[in-house]
This record gives sequence, C-alpha cells and structure tokens, in this order.
Amino acid sequence: MVSEFSRNPLGMIVKKILMALFFITLAFNPLFAAEVRLAKNNRGEEIIEISGEIEVGDLDKVKKTTKELIAKWPNTNPSPLSYHLNTVGGSVSEAIKIGRFFREILASVNSFGKIIIAPGSEDERLFINPGQPWKGYQYVVLSPEKKLGQEHIVANYSAGVLIFYGAVRRAHRDNSDQRLGFYKQVTIPVMGIHRPYYATKDFSKPPPSGSENTYKALEKTVREYLIEMGASQEIIERMFNKPSAEMEMIKAEEFRTFYKPEEPFLEQWLVAKCGATGAENLFNKNDLERYKKIESEQTRLSLTAKESINKPFGHTFSSNTFSEEEINTTRSNLYNYTAKVNACRDTAITQHQQAWAYSSQK
Repeated sequence: MVSEFSRNPLGMIVKKILMALFFITLAFNPLFAAEVRLAKNNRGEEIIEISGEIEVGDLDKVKKTTKELIAKWPNTNPSPLSYHLNTVGGSVSEAIKIGRFFREILASVNSFGKIIIAPGSEDERLFINPGQPWKGYQYVVLSPEKKLGQEHIVANYSAGVLIFYGAVRRAHRDNSDQRLGFYKQVTIPVMGIHRPYYATKDFSKPPPSGSENTYKALEKTVREYLIEMGASQEIIERMFNKPSAEMEMIKAEEFRTFYKPEEPFLEQWLVAKCGATGAENLFNKNDLERYKKIESEQTRLSLTAKESINKPFGHTFSSNTFSEEEINTTRSNLYNYTAKVNACRDTAITQHQQAWAYSSQK
C-alpha cells in the first residue's frame, strides 16, 4: 500500500494569503509529474531541482542525478550539494526516504518562491537576460491580465515539507506577485501543510477497524520522522489538526520559526573539523578588545562622517586612534581566517558527499 500526503486534492482552496485570496486547484496533471534535473541558480551555480508530484521511485531519480552532479565537480573546491524543491506533495513513504537520504549526505535544501513581473517592465529589463538565463531563475514574466496559475509559482506542500525537514541546511522564501509594482505586491506562501493520508482507493479497502490501525501506523511514522529531523511539536500538531482535504498555507516569516537554518549537529561536526568563525576565535584577549574598539569607531564614523556618503561597505574611515594600516590589517586577518574556515567546512561536506557517491557505486 502506498501512503500519500497530498495526491490530487481537487477543489482545494488556499486560504489566508497576504493582501488577497489565491485559489489553487491541485488536480492531477501531467504538468506536475515528478522531475529531477540539474539546473543553475541565479548565481550560475549548479543545483538539483526536484519538481512535480513525489511518487514511489523518485528517490532513485534523486540519487542518480546527485551522482551525475558529483561526477561533474572540479578537482578542487566544489560547492556542497544544494537541492531546490517545488512540489505539490505526493507519497509520504517516498518523501521520508528522500528526507533521510538528504540527512545522510548532509544536503542543503531551498524552496525559493518566484518573483512574478510584468513584460516590458523595468524589472524585466534588469533581471531577464536571454544570454544568461540562470540570472532570471527566480523570475517569471507574466502579463497582469493573465491568471496566475500553479505553474507560475513555487510550492512546497505536504510531502515536500517532509523532504525539507530532512536537510541539514534549509531556507525558503515566498512567491511575490509584483506585476503591479513592488508596493502592490501580493505574497503567495510556498509552504503548505495538512494531515497526511493514504490514497482513497487503498484506504477504503479495509474494514473501519483495520483502517483505524492503518492510519495510526501512518501517523506514528510521520510523527517519529519529523521529531527525528528536528521539527517542532507545534508544526507537527498543526499538520495533524488540518483536515487532509484542506491546505494551511503558512507565510515565510512564520514558517521560519518552525525550522533551524542549520542542524546543530552539523555545526558541531564542522567546528570539530575546521574551527569556529568569529573574531573571538581568532584574536587573543588583547587583540580582540582592540578589534572591537576599531569596529566601534568605524561604525560611528560611518554614521557621522561627511565622507561616508556613497562609500562601500567595509570602507576604512580616517581615525585619530588607529592607523589605516592597523585597521586594514586587522580586518584582513579576520576576513582571511573566516574564508579559510568556510572553505574547510565546504571541503568537509563535499568530501563526505563524494565518499557516498563512491561507496554507492561499489
């Protein structure tokens, strides 16, 4: 029996959208068939995009594409694996498998909503470059007269939330309809939750008593998984209190309170391997006090000095207390130390991911 989280919720009404009601029907459509592919984010970095409905067998697709990306990595300084989620939900069991795989390989997962802009607008001129299409990765160009549909936005509904929690680093951002301008933008949440459920055709077969036991087993599996992955009790209860025929859309500023951007165990593992960032971890007591005085004075000067206008961040202002050479040297030492630690951290993660790819091919 295949467990489902949000397969084909016909006639679903998405509620509580900031500034407007936004109705979405999640009828089954080939448009939403699961797809796992290599893509580029708006910085031109290669990522893995998971889109469409999560179905049994998708873990194999994710692993296959992951190996393809690792095989393309250069010999030095690759970036850790990053996945982008855009799914209306699907199989609970497969989502949990993918989430556990992400935890195993220390994956980062994002679910960044689209920014919808009008054709011919200044935004289109600035952000859409046919020669470098990845720069417009986060944008959709759509006439204000046209109806905004599911295909124009990013969703991370139901089973997608289970995958999201499996990652060790996570981030998300809501969709923003800016076709009428920035100050009239309408926010469309990315995150949607409801009670997980089995497909009706399967769940209707056992007698009521059997169905009760079957559902209890499903609920136990999902609850234990979310707790294992660090989800808060509040989001778990909200999920199970929402009827499966509805969807609770949660705005980004609230949903961010329900997950950690980085799992604590990962931070501790990286500190053990590479050390911790921050001035307090580089300078001795005397040098740290001197660094704090330098930054305090530079901050004050940046707010009061006439020459601060149009100066870039990190500009060195003339000081009567410290020489320009001392200020620049102190800042440069901290910058280089931070860069060294972060490079070590990226290497530790990518070596772990490469080791998985190598061992899985044996």
